[in-house]
Amino acid sequence: LETFDRNKDSEHEVLENEYSMEIPNYDLYKDINTDTKFSLLKLESILCYHEQFQKKLDDDSKKLYINRFLKYLRIASTDSYYFFKSECHAEMKKVSYRIDIAIDIDGTIVESQCECSAGMGPTAHCKHVCATLYAIFKFSTCAEIITELSCTSQLQTFHQSTHFMASPLKSKDLPLSGYKDVNFDPRST
Repeated sequence: LETFDRNKDSEHEVLENEYSMEIPNYDLYKDINTDTKFSLLKLESILCYHEQFQKKLDDDSKKLYINRFLKYLRIASTDSYYFFKSECHAEMKKVSYRIDIAIDIDGTIVESQCECSAGMGPTAHCKHVCATLYAIFKFSTCAEIITELSCTSQLQTFHQSTHFMASPLKSKDLPLSGYKDVNFDPRST
């Protein structure tokens, strides 16, 4: 009863809504390819964005990008902003998180959000956002992007036999239940 009395005031507690970016309609997003044009995102912009949180673009974020943890990267544009939508796998789990990033025409990162517990917007700076920003930077400088390989991107392997890992047995050493002294040599009969 004491615990009930202590907690009865929490019934009237108003919880704040989670932050959510205003993003364009999903139909406006297009996959990024070599024909995609947007303003150059400089490495200095990414470093300046992270500097306000005492964070750096670390090797973990770069490894997420290089090791194909990014599932896709899409872009939508308005008159003053480029919006990027991405999905990035978690490092140790079989889950993935959706990321939204807004960058203005000048290449300044305006806001970002991620679904992970550390990525609440409007200034998310988790490693998934960092990996996506790094992917945008790499694409804006060399027009290439590394994303997850789809099942159709790889050669099919269902017809290939698996490698036999055990050592072969001679037929005379096979364990045969119910039979003793079986002669496997056809010349001796």
